[in-house]
Amino acid sequence: MKRMLLIVALLFLASCKGEGNAYAQLVKADRKQLLNDARALQARYVKRPSEEVPRSAWPASIAAFHPEKVTVGQWGVWVQTDSFFFDASGLYIGTDSTYPPPRRGEIEPNFHWYSSPPGF
Repeated sequence: MKRMLLIVALLFLASCKGEGNAYAQLVKADRKQLLNDARALQARYVKRPSEEVPRSAWPASIAAFHPEKVTVGQWGVWVQTDSFFFDASGLYIGTDSTYPPPRRGEIEPNFHWYSSPPGF
């Protein structure tokens, strides 16, 4: 019984850590630099509907979020900070304001929290 409670508690904690950490990091970040870096990645890497960026190419402003992976899409950059089985979450940096944000709400213009498979 104690073991089961411990497992449930650990799963709960694992599912809660992402959004608060990403928001806290975004508050400290130079958002103009973050947006410029996202646009530079997009210009360099988007050749298909989405493309994963090698860790060695992450700008410091994006690496500060300690992502698991960074993926460039046609309308923005997905900074995946957490994953659990088939679920992924993190910060979406929208580089094209005409495209609707992902499934979760806007933190502030161009910056959105996403949760669930981003669809690529």
